[in-house]
Amino acid sequence: MKKLKKLSLKQMEKEMPVLNKGAQEKLSGGYQNDCFWRCVSYLEGGGGTEINAEYWADQYYNYALSCSGITASDYYNNNAEGAEMYTSDIQNYTSFRTDNGTYSYSDITASGYIGMFNTADNVGSYANTGTRHAIVITCVNPNDTADYYDPQLNISGTLSASDLGKIDRAMY
Repeated sequence: MKKLKKLSLKQMEKEMPVLNKGAQEKLSGGYQNDCFWRCVSYLEGGGGTEINAEYWADQYYNYALSCSGITASDYYNNNAEGAEMYTSDIQNYTSFRTDNGTYSYSDITASGYIGMFNTADNVGSYANTGTRHAIVITCVNPNDTADYYDPQLNISGTLSASDLGKIDRAMY
């Protein structure tokens, strides 16, 4: 039987890979504020899981940042807001998808659309964090209420007509 030797921390650092904080957070579920990407993943058939959301974010950010020498994971791991999307980012993402032929408003199906709202507007039962949040509006009902699914929180429900009026259509 082979005898194992004790290594000092310095020796271990030389022999083992060292991950920066961003990479460590990503490996342990630190991919945060990704509600928009989870909605994209859900509508693209990926179920809205974290891994599929990360795929869509990586695809876009690697393209968008290609001239800057920054990788997608570097961008959102070093960004205090994680993979959060701002309105201008969503517009750029829609343009990117349209330009490369993978998205068109004429392709809208019954699967719904991404709606964004400020939680400070007291939409549904969402906690007021003062941040914007994205959900999938799955169906607008004849009485102007809307059914929704939130792939980040894995919840669904129906929004009142008043709440629906506080939601901006972002995509699809």
